[in-house]
Amino acid sequence: LKNIGFLYYIAGSTATAVANLTQVPMLTMPTLVQFVPHHIAAREVARAWGETLAMFSPTKTGLQMFDPAKVPADVRDVFKAAWEDQLFVPLETLDLMATSSIKTVGGRKTMRALSVTTQAIAYTFMFAERLNRITTFIAAARISRMKVAKDRMRDVVKNDAWARHSIGGRAWGERNFAEWAVDETQYRMGKANRPTMMRGVGSAIMQFKGYMLQTFEAWYRMSKLHGKEGKFAMAASLVTLYALSGLWGMPGADDLRKLIENI
Repeated sequence: LKNIGFLYYIAGSTATAVANLTQVPMLTMPTLVQFVPHHIAAREVARAWGETLAMFSPTKTGLQMFDPAKVPADVRDVFKAAWEDQLFVPLETLDLMATSSIKTVGGRKTMRALSVTTQAIAYTFMFAERLNRITTFIAAARISRMKVAKDRMRDVVKNDAWARHSIGGRAWGERNFAEWAVDETQYRMGKANRPTMMRGVGSAIMQFKGYMLQTFEAWYRMSKLHGKEGKFAMAASLVTLYALSGLWGMPGADDLRKLIENI
């Protein structure tokens, strides 16, 4: 049922792929601005975005899309390690498709064929998702080397227990910070990171609400746990959302409009 829903509403739609691309300006940029000045974050994200596009090799890599051998030399080692650990797989696509394990051999073959077919149809959406994750990783890896980022880190994550565990103190480093930035802005989709009400029957009913819910959580962490830098980051994220989508693209606005119209 979820696979059909994904095919009907998202797969093959250019509009959803373009909307997916907004995650970098709306979430990656504000997150990185907590650690470095805005112009530095913008420079590094723009640089990484161009380099990621240069890695695009559809004829060579198929559904992998991007060639890790083409990654810039200064981040090659840390990137390849993350690539081998599957950090850049399109988690949102796989979650929305309801990729699952099936016990029977025939069932697995059928599901594998359906999965490949769905991914081929959803190529543009998956491209955007991979582009976002790789761009975020490369930009964050470079930013982690900057003294200003490490200095700011102490104030930014002091009230965020998970962030302190992931990037605080001795955990600070290219790989840890880059992975944290990807998880913080592109999210960990899937059953393991899903509320109870979004499992079982709720998994199909609330299929397209996971991204929205995790975005609210990211804004909460920015505004409540990341100090003054985080409050600025949340404001920047909301302003970017408004600039890209207008009033009816703000959280809950379109739902409210529809409710009023139905009444």
